[in-house]
This record gives sequence, structure tokens and C-alpha cells, in this order.
Amino acid sequence: MNKKFFTVMLVAVLTASYAQAQFHVGMRLGFNAASMYGDFVPVFWEDAKVEARAGFQGGLVGELELGRHFAVQPGILYAQQGYVASVKNGDAVREADYLLNYLQVPLNLLAKMTIGRSGNIFFQVGPYVGYALSGKLKLEAREDGKVVETQDGIVHFKDHDGDTMKRLDYGLGFGLGFQARAVQFDIEYRMGLQSLSNTSGVDMKNNGIAIKLSYFIGK
Repeated sequence: MNKKFFTVMLVAVLTASYAQAQFHVGMRLGFNAASMYGDFVPVFWEDAKVEARAGFQGGLVGELELGRHFAVQPGILYAQQGYVASVKNGDAVREADYLLNYLQVPLNLLAKMTIGRSGNIFFQVGPYVGYALSGKLKLEAREDGKVVETQDGIVHFKDHDGDTMKRLDYGLGFGLGFQARAVQFDIEYRMGLQSLSNTSGVDMKNNGIAIKLSYFIGK
């Protein structure tokens, strides 16, 4: 009798847990407006202005539902970071374009509020870790709107070298979004907490805004 009772209770608990915590896998595509902040960002020229750089992100994302109002979303993404630094003197413009390619692993906690029968607005917050895969640098000089000089280079990543950048990046993300069944749209600000410079006392960190569209299979 007791054995049967505990078996029934175990099945009931597992069924309820499955109903409250379902996991879905999806695909994500997004647009990044990336930049850097800190007391020193490489700009090559005095008085150069640091601006956001347009980039792409895409990859896989999951969602573990924790009841109706909460969820956890892990992901593994390819994301383009970097920034643009430019200086203008009359009709002459010099520009440095940094493109940094990362493998990023975010982990966000979502708090949802139901709207209608199948929609939710949500707030999300969570950490991320990034690993630099490669980096490119393009220097360009323009006069009267025409390119007069270009130079291409490679950004080198090492853990302990004053002339390079660190591969490991990490930080926090904050965002708002809307979810309707399998489709999710959100806007997120990511703030890097890791100084990427290997030079002691020099602070330079990734940051930026991402606009993302996700689709969860079978949701």
C-alpha cells in the first residue's frame, strides 16, 4: 500500500515538474551596435572620437520555463564586437575600424508578464562569457570623400602580453522584450566587466546594444 502510494506521488511530482519546467531549443539572429568604454581605448590619433560599430550575432538559444512567469535562457552565439574611432580635420577624415569576433555564452533570467492569450512582455538580466576568436583592424584616410590610403592589420589576443588584448571577456546584460508563442523579440544592453588590456592600469571594456529575433522550435 505504501509502495503504491509513493509511486503514485512520484509520478505526480515528475508530471507536475515537467509541466512547469519545459525546455525548448531555438535559433537567434541579431544586430549589434558595439563599442568600448574605459579610461583608454586605442584610437591612434589625438582627439579621435569613439563611435559604435555595426555587427551581427547569431546562434542557438534555449529556454527552460519555470512556471508561467519565469524562465532561464542559455545560449551559444557568434557575435561581432568592436568600435570605430575617427578624427576629422576639415575635409580630411582618418578612421580606425576594429572588428572583434567572439564566441559568447549568455545566461539570462526572464521575468514575464502575460498579455492576452499567448503573449508576454519580459525583463531579462544575466551574465555572459565571451571568447575572442579573431580580430581585424582597418585604417583608412579620406579626403573630400575619396579614399586616399588604407591599411589592414590583425588584432592579436594573448593572456599576458602588454601589446595585445585578452581573449576572455565577461559582463552583464539587461534587456526588455516581447514573446508570442515561438517567436521572441528583445533589446539588450551588454556591459563588459573585464578589462581587455594586458597593460597594467589600463581599462578598456566592451559594451553595446543588441536587437535580437529568436524562434523556439516546438513551442
